[in-house]
Amino acid sequence: MVQQVTSHVSTRVMGTYGYAAHEYLATGHLTTKSDVYSYEVVLLEMLSSKSAFDKNRPFGQHILVEWAKPYLANKRMVFSVLDSRLEGQYSSEHLYEVKESFLFHWRS
Repeated sequence: MVQQVTSHVSTRVMGTYGYAAHEYLATGHLTTKSDVYSYEVVLLEMLSSKSAFDKNRPFGQHILVEWAKPYLANKRMVFSVLDSRLEGQYSSEHLYEVKESFLFHWRS
Protein backbone atom coordinates (compact mmCIF):
# COMPACT_ATOMS: atom_id res chain seq x y z
CA MET A 1 0.00 0.00 0.00
CA VAL A 2 1.34 3.43 -0.97
CA GLN A 3 0.79 6.19 1.53
CA GLN A 4 -0.13 9.54 -0.01
CA VAL A 5 1.23 12.69 1.61
CA THR A 6 -0.92 15.80 1.41
CA SER A 7 0.74 19.21 1.63
CA HIS A 8 -2.46 21.18 2.06
CA VAL A 9 -6.23 21.04 2.23
CA SER A 10 -8.24 23.16 -0.21
CA THR A 11 -11.29 24.87 1.23
CA ARG A 12 -13.64 27.73 0.55
CA VAL A 13 -11.83 30.72 2.05
CA MET A 14 -13.29 31.48 5.46
CA GLY A 15 -11.93 32.83 8.69
CA THR A 16 -11.75 35.79 10.95
CA TYR A 17 -10.16 38.87 9.45
CA GLY A 18 -6.68 39.43 10.84
CA TYR A 19 -5.96 35.78 11.62
CA ALA A 20 -5.85 34.29 8.12
CA ALA A 21 -2.48 34.06 6.37
CA HIS A 22 -2.15 35.86 3.02
CA GLU A 23 -1.37 32.58 1.20
CA TYR A 24 -4.58 31.04 2.50
CA LEU A 25 -6.66 34.04 1.44
CA ALA A 26 -5.07 33.96 -2.02
CA THR A 27 -5.23 30.21 -2.66
CA GLY A 28 -7.75 28.67 -0.26
CA HIS A 29 -5.07 26.13 0.73
CA LEU A 30 -4.74 25.45 4.44
CA THR A 31 -1.18 24.50 5.32
CA THR A 32 0.95 24.19 8.40
CA LYS A 33 2.33 27.62 7.54
CA SER A 34 -1.15 29.18 7.63
CA ASP A 35 -1.80 27.50 10.99
CA VAL A 36 1.47 28.88 12.40
CA TYR A 37 0.58 32.35 11.12
CA SER A 38 -2.77 32.25 12.95
CA TYR A 39 -1.16 30.94 16.13
CA GLU A 40 1.40 33.74 16.06
CA VAL A 41 -1.37 36.33 15.63
CA VAL A 42 -2.98 34.99 18.82
CA LEU A 43 0.38 35.11 20.60
CA LEU A 44 0.88 38.71 19.42
CA GLU A 45 -2.58 39.58 20.74
CA MET A 46 -1.59 38.19 24.13
CA LEU A 47 1.72 40.05 24.21
CA SER A 48 0.33 43.37 23.02
CA SER A 49 -3.22 43.27 24.44
CA LYS A 50 -4.43 44.43 21.03
CA SER A 51 -7.02 42.77 18.81
CA ALA A 52 -6.12 41.08 15.52
CA PHE A 53 -8.21 43.63 13.62
CA ASP A 54 -9.05 47.14 14.72
CA LYS A 55 -10.45 49.67 12.26
CA ASN A 56 -9.61 52.45 14.73
CA ARG A 57 -5.88 52.00 14.12
CA PRO A 58 -4.42 54.16 11.31
CA PHE A 59 -4.95 53.08 7.71
CA GLY A 60 -2.54 50.29 6.78
CA GLN A 61 -2.36 49.20 10.42
CA HIS A 62 -5.89 47.85 10.92
CA ILE A 63 -4.47 44.32 10.93
CA LEU A 64 -2.34 43.67 14.04
CA VAL A 65 0.46 42.01 12.06
CA GLU A 66 0.82 45.08 9.83
CA TRP A 67 0.85 47.34 12.89
CA ALA A 68 3.54 45.22 14.60
CA LYS A 69 5.91 44.62 11.67
CA PRO A 70 7.81 47.95 11.90
CA TYR A 71 8.33 47.50 15.64
CA LEU A 72 9.47 43.91 15.28
CA ALA A 73 11.84 44.77 12.44
CA ASN A 74 13.78 47.13 14.70
CA LYS A 75 15.52 45.49 17.68
CA ARG A 76 15.30 48.70 19.71
CA MET A 77 11.57 49.07 19.11
CA VAL A 78 10.49 45.47 19.76
CA PHE A 79 9.51 46.29 23.34
CA SER A 80 6.97 48.83 21.99
CA VAL A 81 4.79 45.92 20.92
CA LEU A 82 4.40 44.62 24.46
CA ASP A 83 1.59 45.58 26.77
CA SER A 84 3.15 47.84 29.41
CA ARG A 85 1.40 45.83 32.13
CA LEU A 86 3.85 42.98 31.48
CA GLU A 87 6.49 45.19 33.18
CA GLY A 88 9.52 43.06 32.40
CA GLN A 89 7.90 39.72 33.29
CA TYR A 90 9.62 38.13 30.31
CA SER A 91 13.07 37.21 29.15
CA SER A 92 14.52 39.60 26.57
CA GLU A 93 16.23 36.63 24.95
CA HIS A 94 12.92 34.80 24.52
CA LEU A 95 11.23 37.94 23.24
CA TYR A 96 13.89 38.26 20.52
CA GLU A 97 13.37 34.58 19.59
CA VAL A 98 9.61 35.13 19.29
CA LYS A 99 10.24 38.28 17.23
CA GLU A 100 12.47 36.35 14.82
CA SER A 101 9.84 33.64 14.46
CA PHE A 102 7.17 36.24 13.70
CA LEU A 103 9.31 37.93 11.07
CA PHE A 104 10.29 34.61 9.50
CA HIS A 105 6.68 33.46 9.11
CA TRP A 106 5.27 36.86 8.14
CA ARG A 107 7.59 37.47 5.21
CA SER A 108 5.60 38.37 2.14
